[in-house]
Amino acid sequence: MIYPDRDTPRMAAPRADAPSMAAASQAATLTPRIACALSALDRACEDLEGIARRAPRAGGARGGTAQASRVRAERSALIAAEAARSAISLVRAARGMRGLASSLPVAISLIRAAGSQAHGPAPACGASLAEAAAALGGVAVDAGLVAGARADYGRCAARAARALRGARTAVDSELSRRYPKLDPASLGGAWA
Repeated sequence: MIYPDRDTPRMAAPRADAPSMAAASQAATLTPRIACALSALDRACEDLEGIARRAPRAGGARGGTAQASRVRAERSALIAAEAARSAISLVRAARGMRGLASSLPVAISLIRAAGSQAHGPAPACGASLAEAAAALGGVAVDAGLVAGARADYGRCAARAARALRGARTAVDSELSRRYPKLDPASLGGAWA
């Protein structure tokens, strides 16, 4: 005779550190959305770097207003590209749902900063950056829900501001080497 209580295989109780079915199924839907956002960011970076490469090089000892305007546009495009590359690095380095939930708000802040930086020299890149920010925003919310994590937006904004300052410093250093005779005051004090 078969006793249902004794002979029925029982499922093991889930471990506390084991991923839930919801997390596993959610991860499958997040992957294509992350890939789409990364593709949009890559396109925007390539466009911004192309705009910076095509900017006419400033020359001469005085660096007139037209030259300063071109260098300002080049600087904005390069800062936007550097910020977007930093966001890409953050997204690629995130591991697991908690990692996504904590890294994506910083990446989204960087992408938005890149979009505002790119507005002048490359308004068309704004669409790719907005697409990436929207896609990653949805992923951040979903990852936070699945992982039960909340982002500390104050800390995320501070991390994004540090990364953006680093991008500006790197670009300003490159431009000061490239245009040693250009007066930084004509750029509004872009580098010292």
